[in-house]
Amino acid sequence: MSPFRRLRAALPASTPSSTALEAAAGAAGTGAADEPVPDCVALVLAHRVCAQRALQEATGGASLCSLARSGHPLPAATFHEGAVVALGLVLRAQRAAGPGSACDGQLLEVVTRVRDQWWAEQAPMAARGPAWDAYATGGDEALRDLLEELGARTDR
Repeated sequence: MSPFRRLRAALPASTPSSTALEAAAGAAGTGAADEPVPDCVALVLAHRVCAQRALQEATGGASLCSLARSGHPLPAATFHEGAVVALGLVLRAQRAAGPGSACDGQLLEVVTRVRDQWWAEQAPMAARGPAWDAYATGGDEALRDLLEELGARTDR
């Protein structure tokens, strides 16, 4: 089981309310905060909120900048940071694809494209050390989990 699935299972309250998702959608630039959030966008937002909570837990609430200045590598934090960034890229790509991309099948294509781009950009960086590898892997695992969940939804 992936770290994100374990976290979602351990924190049943981690599924944000529709109000929280609508506010997050506005903050993520997916639409105005008072517009309803399509189900599959809410799914991406729920995954991202889960990754943000895992990042906050890994850092103890400290900023990544202050932790980086400490000189101590934190692969657990960079793993979750990668997940947050990758899921943010999905939200941006979905927004750029237009309102018709909100259905599961089209979002599945967006996530697949983002995952391909993620590895094209991150694979060379992952070789730089454990923190970079954790960042790349965190993003990939978050995207893989999202693809699996979207795939299950489109198979219904």
